[in-house]
Amino acid sequence: MTVAARVTAVVAAVALAAIHLVIVPEHLEEKLYIGVLFLVASVLLLVASGLLLVRRLRPAGAGLAIALAAGMAVSYVLSRTVGLPQGYLESWDDPLGTASLVLDGVLVVAA
Repeated sequence: MTVAARVTAVVAAVALAAIHLVIVPEHLEEKLYIGVLFLVASVLLLVASGLLLVRRLRPAGAGLAIALAAGMAVSYVLSRTVGLPQGYLESWDDPLGTASLVLDGVLVVAA
């Protein structure tokens, strides 16, 4: 993994964690399990970014980052098409969601 790819992956992971942490409170009220998943994903994204900074742990960090970003991107699309459990169906008109989707793609490619 090049330095540029590693820096890009870490920045994308931290940005994704920040976006999801910001929206945790509203989602905890709307659908508890979505808020909890956002919180867990944020923590794991920060763990992945830390792992990416340690040479011998980079493969684990890259794998975790890719799995998280891919899973979140798929969940985002599902939540706007067929919906998620308990009637969770959102609109495509969400700037933070769009930014997250772009960052998911950047993270997968960089990691």
